[in-house]
Amino acid sequence: MSISIRSKIFLMIFSIILAFVMFNVVLNSTLFKLYYSKMKEQALVDNLQRVASCDYNAPDLFEQLVALEESENIRILIFDDEYNTVFCSTNDEEMLYSFARHWNYERQVEVQAPWGSYAITSSHRPGYGASGSVSYLTVYTNVIKPEPSGNQLYSVFVNTPVGAIEYGAEVANRFTIIVGFVLLVMGGAATIFIGSRFASPIVMASRAADQAAHHIFPEERLPIKSKDEIGRLSGSINDLSDQLRTKIDELSVANEQLRQELIHRQKVDDMRRMLISDISHELKTPLSIILGYCEGLQMNVNSDEREFYCSVIEDEAMRMSNLASRLLMLAELESGEVEPELSAFDLREMAADRLNKLGLLLEERGISYRLESNTDEAPVLADSERIEEVINNLLTNAKNHTPDGGEITVSITADTGTVTCRIHNTGSHIPEESLERIWDSFYKVDKARTRSYGGSGLGLKIVSSILTAHNSTFGASNTDTGVEFFFTLDQAEPMTFCDEHDIPEC
Repeated sequence: MSISIRSKIFLMIFSIILAFVMFNVVLNSTLFKLYYSKMKEQALVDNLQRVASCDYNAPDLFEQLVALEESENIRILIFDDEYNTVFCSTNDEEMLYSFARHWNYERQVEVQAPWGSYAITSSHRPGYGASGSVSYLTVYTNVIKPEPSGNQLYSVFVNTPVGAIEYGAEVANRFTIIVGFVLLVMGGAATIFIGSRFASPIVMASRAADQAAHHIFPEERLPIKSKDEIGRLSGSINDLSDQLRTKIDELSVANEQLRQELIHRQKVDDMRRMLISDISHELKTPLSIILGYCEGLQMNVNSDEREFYCSVIEDEAMRMSNLASRLLMLAELESGEVEPELSAFDLREMAADRLNKLGLLLEERGISYRLESNTDEAPVLADSERIEEVINNLLTNAKNHTPDGGEITVSITADTGTVTCRIHNTGSHIPEESLERIWDSFYKVDKARTRSYGGSGLGLKIVSSILTAHNSTFGASNTDTGVEFFFTLDQAEPMTFCDEHDIPEC
């Protein structure tokens, strides 16, 4: 289970404060009492010095010592060598004298001081006298005072209840616990503030880095609110995200280009294999026919048959020659090395001319034909030789697929910036699954019919290559009565003629 950085900061600060409080409690429980005893002992010694320095014959001695007792929380006993009381802080003098008589002199440690000497029970842990059930910390000294009758020896005892020391340690522990609780509450609030101020940018940076790892680059950048390490980290992640986005976009484009190139290469390879197969198939039949008739000639056939054999060989050789010419033209078009030679010419006039030249062949089969146009002139900007090849191939294709007694219609429509040519023939439809493939090399919808009129399956492929080089829109579709092919060309400026020979004026 992962722990958030906010929780880690809270646990860290809370643990530090808790450890600090516990450490103070332990110190108060173990060392504070000893330290406090030492300080109290030193205070008793100082008070002992003050009491020993007093003038015991002073009229205000009682008031001085009572004030000292009240201010220092001590008890004072002074008596001479004959046990005559000079000062006693309680009316129970017998108790104090009994305490003095039972003083454990064996445990005393005599300490020399600049003002004299005093005795305590121990240098490490002072001895304690007992009065009832109360323990006292006591210091003692002998003082010699000059008197009119001679020097007088006085015994001075100063003590304080040990309970005060223990109570002081207990109070200190309670105070430490209270302060620790307050510090824990304040530390929790500080942790929330620190977590929001310092952890939030780190959390945002972590989220942004995780998104970048998954190729997710939001438009919103990390805010930079400071110039410290966190601010520099946010700036670095922003820069890294931008660079990754750029590189990934470039890689995506490169991968897409590579994918398209691989697809294109695969398509080219498939087309090459299909082309070789189709060419082999197209050449196999005429070669077989030529070889067969050549064998017949070698068998010394009569003159009438010889002439027939030669004509067949000539027809098949011509078929192979046309196929080779078309293949060369197709290779030239698909190489992209030859750009169309653009010039302005009248597409309507060209279509009418090609239709009229085909008219004799159409009339022999009872096929009617006509040209329709919404304009007298349809100037286009294109390669006239290539477009003439397009119209010728489409008209030949229409002738070959129009039944006897059918109809062929050529329609020229001029729109703004575009001229459209449509060639419609009556007859059977093209299967829907073949509409896209009719532009492929050697593709034949009806192979038997194509063979009957000598088609090679390259005419429409040449048409598509020429029109693609012209950036033309072209296609084919079935109509109610037959099939229609169309293509578009860019419209040229209207042409004028300078003489009676219809020569376009430059």
